[in-house]
Amino acid sequence: LAELARRAGFPDGVFNVICGDAKAIGEVMTSSDAVRMVGFTGSTEVGKLLMRQAADGVKRVSLELGGNAPFIIMDDADLDAAADGVIASKFRAAGQTCVSANRIIAQAGIADALIERVTERMKKLKVGSGFESGVQIGPLIHDEAVERVDALVQDFGAVGLWRYSLGIYHFLRAMWFTHIAYPRARRRIQAMGDAAMPSHVYLLVTSFRIEPRTTAQVYMATFREAVNCGLPATVVASIVEYGDESLIRDLHRKVDPEGVSELRIVRIPGTGKRDGLAHGFRAISRCAPPPDAVAAVIDGDTVIEPGIVRKTAPYFKLYPNVGALTTNEFCSVEGSRTMQEWHRLRFAQRHMYMCSMALSKRVLTLTGRMSMFRASIITSPEFIEDVQADALDHWRLGRFAFLTGDDKSSWYSLIRHGYDTYYTPDAAIHTVEHPPDKSFWRASRKLMFRWYGNSLRQNSRATKLGPRRLGWFTYYMLWDQRISMWTSLFGLGVSIIGAMYYGWAIFLGYMLWIGLTRLAVTIVLRFTGHGVGPMFPILLYYSQIVGSLVKIYVFNRLDQQSWTRQDTKLVRELGHFQVAFNRWSSRVMTTSAASIFLAFVFFVV
Repeated sequence: LAELARRAGFPDGVFNVICGDAKAIGEVMTSSDAVRMVGFTGSTEVGKLLMRQAADGVKRVSLELGGNAPFIIMDDADLDAAADGVIASKFRAAGQTCVSANRIIAQAGIADALIERVTERMKKLKVGSGFESGVQIGPLIHDEAVERVDALVQDFGAVGLWRYSLGIYHFLRAMWFTHIAYPRARRRIQAMGDAAMPSHVYLLVTSFRIEPRTTAQVYMATFREAVNCGLPATVVASIVEYGDESLIRDLHRKVDPEGVSELRIVRIPGTGKRDGLAHGFRAISRCAPPPDAVAAVIDGDTVIEPGIVRKTAPYFKLYPNVGALTTNEFCSVEGSRTMQEWHRLRFAQRHMYMCSMALSKRVLTLTGRMSMFRASIITSPEFIEDVQADALDHWRLGRFAFLTGDDKSSWYSLIRHGYDTYYTPDAAIHTVEHPPDKSFWRASRKLMFRWYGNSLRQNSRATKLGPRRLGWFTYYMLWDQRISMWTSLFGLGVSIIGAMYYGWAIFLGYMLWIGLTRLAVTIVLRFTGHGVGPMFPILLYYSQIVGSLVKIYVFNRLDQQSWTRQDTKLVRELGHFQVAFNRWSSRVMTTSAASIFLAFVFFVV
């Protein structure tokens, strides 16, 4: 340009070319009083910087930003030279320079000839690794780009190493418990003989709006276990409908004609499962149970396996500080094939995590489907109050009652009073699942909303018990329930935004990684004893992403609760201002958290 200016007659010193550090040169020019105007063609970022610097001296500024530069070829141009220029401008540094042509404009008379020449030259470009000789187009343009991608991979790797290490640690703990710790405990129980058995067992079943066919299966299995367990047994039926009472009495007479077991029926109003449990606990209390008695709490859609009492009850003698334990679970689903596979997946994951946490005697939930307690605990007025009238004092949403999650309330009550919780993997129950909707998408979201809501409501107060009460591993796992809803979205967010900046190969690589790792997790779940299916890898990722979104949503709306089997929702008598404040503050909290997360992802990318 300087040579062309000289040929055109510009006096020496009028047109100058300065080479060197662009930042230092720009600072001198924008700060000098001798410079009255600054013109710049280049990136928007640098243009903003020059405008800020020029503002101090109130200099005129002419900026052409964004790199939307045209390459213009007229009819009288040397077409070979023009074609060489197009290739150099468009493909130098893989086209990722600030002066790369984004538009090629040619007069109609020479357009076809120019296209032919450019096409010939493009075909000769060698694409490949930048480390190979003769390669002209590579995946990265310079060392800085390599460093950026390397940092992105390291961030991916750090989060992945953290999350997968935790998963591997859970698996190793579960295998140790299943094959070493638990068999050792079983041998100790066998050595104790009948001394490990309680003097009385209570079987409390809560039924509300369950199909008669399912109710018959549940009580048949319960009565048979009461008769065959070889221990004095009392079945307590906590029911609402009159029809259930006549059905239950008929089944009891049929299964136990000699009256080996006792049947007590408790009629309650249809005010929810918590009231049903509380009335059942008080009914057991009126029986004046012996100090070593145990009580199984069974849901109305749960069919227990034969021998479950003798497989579970002895652990209360073996471990004097265990206040309750829960069992392995299998299910049959009245729904689509996808819903059936999804439930199988969740129960396989549940089994592995239960075994892992049982190694610390800190199972994180006592499933409402079937758990066994010391009778002395469930008959205490304080425990009954904890289950029946549990509530949470939230810093923003105020005080609200727990509608669902009675199993979380019982767990929290036990842990708060210093008891341990345990898991018996060889004692199993079978449940009949009725999805709340025919659509898998809607039904799975409703179920996750209830499940994760219960977990997060418990989580918000359980962490306050501290590591001394919970143990460090359990304390971390409770915090991880909050952390994981963000880390599960981190990889997807980085891959999408990274693909927008660096190319969609990043996203394709991420999806390949997801496919391989979820296949590996499926193989690992094979060791749980639960069957695995071909849909597991897809459903694992679905649960990860959709589950995280549901967790984020419900975490800021902990007061929103509903049953999926019954059309029952938590109703709070609040003033108009409090209702509006809760609604809008929940939206603000969700939006703010999502914005911070996206900002962090953009920062990483």
